[in-house]
Amino acid sequence: MDIALVIVFMLLGIVFFLLEIFFLPGFSIGGIAGVLFVVASIWYAFVHLGPTAGVMTIVGGVVAMGVAIWAFLR
Repeated sequence: MDIALVIVFMLLGIVFFLLEIFFLPGFSIGGIAGVLFVVASIWYAFVHLGPTAGVMTIVGGVVAMGVAIWAFLR
């Protein structure tokens, strides 16, 4: 359940970031929500799953964000 929560928060953060980048001008609710969800995901991973899972969450989030932007631009 803990891993699923981390994944859901990270995916929500990425979705809100994509909305902010491509559909909403400026830094608005989508950007703030994206930051909050990503930070919550990383914090939860570090606190409840340990430092290894926290670092894996950061690396996975960066890779997932890059893939999402690349796929969205295609």
